[in-house]
Amino acid sequence: PPGRVLDVGCGAGHFLAVAETRGWEAVGLEVSRSALDALRRVRRERHLAFSIVEGPLAQAGFPERHFDAVTLFEVLEHLDDPMETLAEVHRLLKDGGLLYLTTPNFDSLSRRLLGRRWRVIAQEHRCLFTTRAIITGLSRFGFRAVSVGTKNIDLPEVLSKWGVRKQRAHPTDRSSSSQRLRHAIEEVGWLRAVKAGVNHALRLLRLGDTLDVLAVKGDAASPESVRGPQPALCESVR
Repeated sequence: PPGRVLDVGCGAGHFLAVAETRGWEAVGLEVSRSALDALRRVRRERHLAFSIVEGPLAQAGFPERHFDAVTLFEVLEHLDDPMETLAEVHRLLKDGGLLYLTTPNFDSLSRRLLGRRWRVIAQEHRCLFTTRAIITGLSRFGFRAVSVGTKNIDLPEVLSKWGVRKQRAHPTDRSSSSQRLRHAIEEVGWLRAVKAGVNHALRLLRLGDTLDVLAVKGDAASPESVRGPQPALCESVR
């Protein structure tokens, strides 16, 4: 049943809008000024009431066990210390609360084919996770992974950088090509079926570009279990 949900890095607030219309008490947290402007515009134009909190999660001052669910859509890769964020999310969730997150998959087929040419390896991305790393990180802070899979592959980028398209495209043009391809697929029934089949294979093989994770809050890890030197949980791209 609906409860209270926090969307960390909520962008323009479209997820918050859907959550509110489905009965959730929605709260969005964002640090980008431009995103905050769009967020307030969406709230005003759609006559919604979701709450907006500006600033980093650690400084938001939410009480312990305050949320039934927390979402992190493409957030962890931008953080210098993603483990600190997972620990704070654990504190904010009620016992049995849900965490849903997406983040780039360092073990993806695109990264294996393109190496450092993969556009995800960029200055704004501080840390990239593998499937094993995200499961380890979640369990360290008292989460139990319910579902861990992968999805999507950026076909235009792979074809372009493997020389199928000779011209060197600007990053914005590659992104536009990917968007156009997605829209074209969604408009044709058999292409949607092919996409579903490909995503099913990518999920099973864990080779998709995006990690797709659902976890539940269990018992918090003891301070002793996370103290001292720890093995690397993600590939640094600094």
